[in-house]
Parts: sequence; C-alpha cells; structure tokens
Amino acid sequence: MLQKRYLKNYRAGETLRVRMLRVSRAYEAQQGGSAWLEQFLRDYGIACAPAYAYSVLQGTLDRISYVMDLTQRDGGAAVALGTYDLPEPLPVRVSGVRKNAALGEYDLDTLRVRPLPFLEGTVTTSVETQLRATRLYVGEWLSWSSDAARVSLVTDGTDFLLEAHNPTAQEIVCAFAGAPGFAPLKDFRKELRIAPYSSVKEKLVSAPGTVKLEPMR
Repeated sequence: MLQKRYLKNYRAGETLRVRMLRVSRAYEAQQGGSAWLEQFLRDYGIACAPAYAYSVLQGTLDRISYVMDLTQRDGGAAVALGTYDLPEPLPVRVSGVRKNAALGEYDLDTLRVRPLPFLEGTVTTSVETQLRATRLYVGEWLSWSSDAARVSLVTDGTDFLLEAHNPTAQEIVCAFAGAPGFAPLKDFRKELRIAPYSSVKEKLVSAPGTVKLEPMR
C-alpha cells in the first residue's frame, strides 16, 4: 500500500524508494479475508493515524508507519503511550544518538532501566502496549568526549559500573556526562585521565529514588 505522496505519474529514469513491511498471520479463522490486515494497518498507523494514543514528551516525532520514529533532543526521546491491544509489541526507534554514548531505555513510571545497542546512529526498543500505559525514555544514558576511549557501562543493582580503556600509546583525557533525560545520571559530570594501555573503573551512584529493580515481563 503506497502512501499518498507516492501516488503520481512517474517519468522514465525516475527512482522510487519505498520501505516494505511483510505481514502474515496464520490464524485459520482469518484466512480468505482482509479484515485482519486492515485492522493491522489501522493499529500501527500505516498510511493513517495509529489506533493507540500517544504523546511526545522529549524529542521530535518523525513518522509513524508500523515503527514509531523519533529524533533525539538532548540525547534522547521520550513518549507516553496509552494502553492498547496491539497484536505485537510496538517498535520505537530514536535517531541522532551519538556513537560515543551508552544507550538504553528508562521507564519513567516503574523506574526500570535496560541497556540497548547502537546501530547506524539509532537505538531501538519495543513496547508491549497491551500490558499498561507507558512513559518511556529511549536514548543516551552517558556520553564521553574521546573517540579513542573504549567505554562500557553496566548496571550494578540500582547503580552503574563504568570502565574506560585507553588502547593507545598516549594519555587520554576524557570528559563524561549524563544525559539530561536520564534521571539516574543526569547530574553526573567527570573528567578522567586514562594512562596508555590501561583502564579506569568507577562506580556511578544513581540519583536517590530514580532506579528500581523491576523484573522484565
């Protein structure tokens, strides 16, 4: 199904680029009809407004077409999503994040944290909207200034463990900063001097009351 902006006459040599989404359902009761597909398109906002309620709390909404695509502001984006019985979790993707950053999601209500990977300038997660209404931050947790440093950030209970490695023959002076939208580390600022071929380890204590050990569902 092409969106309206693609519905026009094309001349020879013009290039049309579209993103394709393959959808299939195996329920026998739904075979022989398209009602399930029409519902799927409405649910996920493909060529129309989505059926679920949402509001953007941080960042900019770029588009919704199955995936909710946002662009970061101050390192991340945050959305509020209403309860809605989607057949599958809703993908949420944030673009514009830096490669020199530890990334993850942060539930603004349950205070649960979960690290996420970086891929081509984006960070992606999914939300199970059928469980409950959700307010979620997705993006940078901690960023650093040096391209040469190799950094890891892992959770340690309700706090974090930082390890910064210098793989070069020269000392590295690296500044670290918490992202404004990530409450546990938003006020963290520190400069570390890392000797050649060595590592520095630090425990980063979360701001009081900003992280809870919430099991994944």
